[in-house]
Amino acid sequence: MSKIKLYIHTKDGKNFEADNIDEVYFTSKNVGDIGLLSGCDPFICLVDVSHMFYKIKDQKIELATSGGMVDFNKNICSMFLDTFEFKSEIDEKRALSEKENALKIIEDNTINDKKIKKIAHFSLKKAINRINLLK
Repeated sequence: MSKIKLYIHTKDGKNFEADNIDEVYFTSKNVGDIGLLSGCDPFICLVDVSHMFYKIKDQKIELATSGGMVDFNKNICSMFLDTFEFKSEIDEKRALSEKENALKIIEDNTINDKKIKKIAHFSLKKAINRINLLK
């Protein structure tokens, strides 16, 4: 059976590719947790802020994502993500600081700008996702 080829691209130009992948797992915004195996039917879906992983033999490689989309067709998994970080790249101190900064903005009753609050909620979700991946 053929293996999966994974491509990950971000809007800021960060790229990653790997092949000989047995399984890919991520969280979809509209469906929930999804697992891809070689030979799966083609589909496209949105990726939620979450952590994902892929497996090559017994090795599990974990990443934090901040959302995007995935296209799976003919054992090629193309992910177009806002950002991604491998677990080994995550700076825990920075993630904790981003969480605290976002909470301060969310809890600050003097800030009434809905766009600023929405960005803070998104930043909080990303920070918590990265912190949880490290646990």
